[in-house]
Amino acid sequence: MPKTVLENDEVDAFKKAAKEMLALSDKQIAELIDKGHLTEVKQDEEISQ
Repeated sequence: MPKTVLENDEVDAFKKAAKEMLALSDKQIAELIDKGHLTEVKQDEEISQ
């Protein structure tokens, strides 16, 4: 797989998103999954488009 080069603003956006996701409680994550705003991907599970 070819290596992807990210621009600084893209790296910053990923860091911000990660920080926000890691701040969510288990209850908040479950609510987002229930509402369809977040999808849980389990190990060895293929993602359908």
